[in-house]
Amino acid sequence: YFLQAKSNSPWSHCALLNPVTSHQLRYAAKHMFNQKHYTSGINYYIAYFKRKLLE
Repeated sequence: YFLQAKSNSPWSHCALLNPVTSHQLRYAAKHMFNQKHYTSGINYYIAYFKRKLLE
């Protein structure tokens, strides 16, 4: 539903924001696993752990 609404909005030409904080990276990883995008989920979890080590 969200992507359909975005495609009909004035911001349809703008890209979605990428996760930046560790909280956003963890949420993105969980979302990718729920969507069955396992490779992306693993990549986000790796980025999450790297970000947590730097904080």
